[in-house]
Amino acid sequence: MNRQRLKTILILFVIAYGVISGFRVALPWIHSKMFNEEMKTRSRALVLDGTAEAAKRQLLQQAQEFDLPVNEDNLVVIKDFGTGRVLVEARYRIIVVLPFGWYTHTIDFQPRFENVIPEKMRKDF
Repeated sequence: MNRQRLKTILILFVIAYGVISGFRVALPWIHSKMFNEEMKTRSRALVLDGTAEAAKRQLLQQAQEFDLPVNEDNLVVIKDFGTGRVLVEARYRIIVVLPFGWYTHTIDFQPRFENVIPEKMRKDF
């Protein structure tokens, strides 16, 4: 095999490795950002209507669809009329292993959304 062919094969390998690695890192990150938006939406909606249990159940289902390691233990959904706040928080970690196990990267996510229940709505309950 001549040098030019070996160089071409090596360049193609590096490009393919970069594309596959980028996909493996980007996919969990994109799913987490989409889940963050869902958490933000649920926290805002919870101010106006719904229960914390229903919101938590919906978020857990959404996390499962995104294949995120979110469960009952690391997802907090609170709607407290006494303090007048809504809190939606999750803490989870995703471990990304690049092809051939050459590199492992851990990504920690701690999205937190807190909203205030308007005084007028607190008095109704």
